[in-house]
Amino acid sequence: MRIRGEDHHNQANLPFPGSLLLAHPAMLDSSFKHSVVLLTSHSEDAGSLGVIVNRPLRQSLGEYDPALKHSVLSRVPVYSGGPVAEEQLILVAWKWSPVVGSFKLFFGISVEKAEEILAQDPAFKLRAFLGHAGWGDGQLDGEIEEGG
Repeated sequence: MRIRGEDHHNQANLPFPGSLLLAHPAMLDSSFKHSVVLLTSHSEDAGSLGVIVNRPLRQSLGEYDPALKHSVLSRVPVYSGGPVAEEQLILVAWKWSPVVGSFKLFFGISVEKAEEILAQDPAFKLRAFLGHAGWGDGQLDGEIEEGG
């Protein structure tokens, strides 16, 4: 994704993959109250998927999975990614490059791919998420229209 100063996204363009969705302060649903969701895919026909990025579990990947205790990934923080498939581990790597104005994101990568990315470029940040947020056909658009 390339970010340029002249890019403007109005309400008609939202949501789009790469968006950060902020829960309305009045939202009462405990699954999303005070949440920030990184939207990773969105289609009116196929639904939407993302991860909650502001719910750290105060645990590292090495603590969560003893098989990774001695891995380069052992210190990667683990977050609660959402109320769907909470036992599913999702690895994400990203790198912001202000010089070229770009953001590189790898979502749902394997442990091997995450290790490879770090070996090639240690500037990448990694996070692990347990579960994800998901919406059915048109559901997210409806929630946004209602102010959720």
